[in-house]
Amino acid sequence: MRQQAAKEKKKDGMTKTRIRKPRAHRQKTVYLTNEEYQQIRDKISGSGVSFSAFCRGLLSSQKLVDKRSIPVEQFRQLSALGNNLNQLTRMANQGQQIPRELLGLLSSLKAHLTAIQEGLQ
Repeated sequence: MRQQAAKEKKKDGMTKTRIRKPRAHRQKTVYLTNEEYQQIRDKISGSGVSFSAFCRGLLSSQKLVDKRSIPVEQFRQLSALGNNLNQLTRMANQGQQIPRELLGLLSSLKAHLTAIQEGLQ
């Protein structure tokens, strides 16, 4: 990270050199639910840290899993399971009754997700 020197003239005519960190120039949009936004605001409030600084610190300290490290077939299966789970969730949220055979799939889904998670660790 390059730092820049800035010279400022003080009232007494002397020059003061101050080192400035470079400013961030890239912007990304992140969509949050109201609950997620409020959780972040609660964590930030009173800390003296800006929203941007909080997010940069949080993002830079997380361990990321490279999707390419997951075998293609496992990734396809995971995507299919996620789609099925979304469909079940949508049905439940709309008040529709979930068929019994689909309820059995939920325990199967949990077992698959556990196996994938263990494989990533």
